[in-house]
Amino acid sequence: MYFYPYKIIEHNDTKYIYLSKTGAIYKLNKVDAKILDNIKLGENVLINDIKLMVDIDDAELCKCIQEYKKIGLIKEQISNEKVKKYFDVSKLTGIMLMVSQICNMDCDYCYFKSRSCQMENVMSWHIAKKAVDELLNKSKASNITISFFGGEPLINFNLIKNVVIYVKKVSGDKNIHLAMTTNATLITQEIADFLNENKFNINVSLDGCEQKHNTHRKYKNGEGTYFDVVEGIKKISPNLITIRSTMTPNGTDIQDVLAETEKRRVSDCFVACAYETIKTDDDYVSIICKYQVAIDDFYENVKNKNYDKCIGNRTIYNILYRYAHFHSRETYCDALLWGVTVDINGNIYPCHRFCNVTETVLGNINDGLNYNVCNKYIESFLLKNKDKCKYCWASNICGGNCPYMNYLFNNHCEEPAEEVCRINKIIFEKILMLFIKLTPEERKKLKL
Repeated sequence: MYFYPYKIIEHNDTKYIYLSKTGAIYKLNKVDAKILDNIKLGENVLINDIKLMVDIDDAELCKCIQEYKKIGLIKEQISNEKVKKYFDVSKLTGIMLMVSQICNMDCDYCYFKSRSCQMENVMSWHIAKKAVDELLNKSKASNITISFFGGEPLINFNLIKNVVIYVKKVSGDKNIHLAMTTNATLITQEIADFLNENKFNINVSLDGCEQKHNTHRKYKNGEGTYFDVVEGIKKISPNLITIRSTMTPNGTDIQDVLAETEKRRVSDCFVACAYETIKTDDDYVSIICKYQVAIDDFYENVKNKNYDKCIGNRTIYNILYRYAHFHSRETYCDALLWGVTVDINGNIYPCHRFCNVTETVLGNINDGLNYNVCNKYIESFLLKNKDKCKYCWASNICGGNCPYMNYLFNNHCEEPAEEVCRINKIIFEKILMLFIKLTPEERKKLKL
C-alpha cells in the first residue's frame, strides 16, 4: 500500500496531520504519530514495515489501517501514466492583450526587458480587434475578462479605449470584465475617469515606501517613480485597485507594502516574490524572514481583531483560504486552460510572462493556433503529470509552481523549479501553522 502525501505539524504539544488529497486536518494520537512520522512517501509500505516502527498488536494496527483508508490517506497503487488534456478554445474565459511592449520605466528586476528578442512597439487596432473577435466568437463562456498589459499599457491608451468601446458594442449577452496592470505614472484625469467609469480591476505596481520603491522602480533616467505612482493612485477609485508589489532580498517587504496600501486607502495588496533575484543563502534567509514577520504580524492583527486588514493582506490570506476551502487543483493558474496572451505581433502565448519567448509561441492571431503545441504545454502544466509533485504534501497548495518560473529555472515546464519549491514549502508550512492556531471564531471573522 502507498500513502498519499501529508504533512505532520506540531502545536502546543499536539501533532496534527494535513492531507494533501482532501485538505483535511486531523489531530494525531501517539500511535498514529509514531507510524506516520516514519512512513516514506512514494514507497510501497508493508504491514510488517509498520510493525517494526511501533509496538502494536495486529488488531490495533488493522484498526489504524482501516481509519487511514477511511480518511483517504492510503492508496493501493501508484499510477505513473500521464494525464491527457486537450486545448478547448470554447472554454476560454479571458484574453490578455500586450497593448504596449514599451515601458517608460526601467525596473531592475523586470523579467521582460532582458529578452534579446524584445521589440519595442505598440499593438495595432487590427491585432487587438482580431484577438477580441476570435475570443467572443469562439468562447462559449458567459463571463469574459479582457486584460491590458505591457510594458506599460497606458502608453497605448487610445487603443485600450477603442477596444472597450468596441467590445461593448459586439459582446452581445456576454458579461465583459476589464482588467489592467499598470505602473500608474501616466494616469491623467482623463484616463482615470475612463477607468473609473468602466470599472476596471487595476493592479498597480507599488513596492512600499518611497525609499524601497525607488530602489528598484526607476525611470530610464534613474529618477525614482514613487511620487508619480502615488499621484496616479489618488485619481482612481480605491475599491478598483489592488496594490501589487515585487519582493526581492534587498527590496520591499510585506509589512511595508501593507502600510503603504493602508495609507492609499486601498483595501487589497499582494506581494509576489521575485525568485530569480535570490542568488545566495543570505538572500534565501532574507526572503524567509520577510514572510515570517508578515505571518507574525497577521496573527497579531487577528488577536487585535483587525480582521479587514488581515483579509486585505492577500499574500498570506489567499494561502489560508486554500487551507480552509479545499479545492483539488489542476494547475497553478488558468494559463492556456482558461486564458491566453496576445502580443503586439499577434503571437499567442500561454500567459504574459512567456511573451517573446519564441519557443513558447502557440500560433498567431492571423494564422490560428497550433493545437499540438497547445496540448503539449497544457499537459506540461498539469499537476498530476509532475513526478516531483506526486509525493509532495504542498502540491495542492502551490499547484506545481508558476509554469514560467519552472521554465525559467529548468528550461521546461514539466517539473517544478527546485529553487521555488524550497521557499514555498517553508512558507506554506508556516501558514499551515498559522491556520491551525486560529480559533473557529477567528476563522469565521476572517471569512475562512
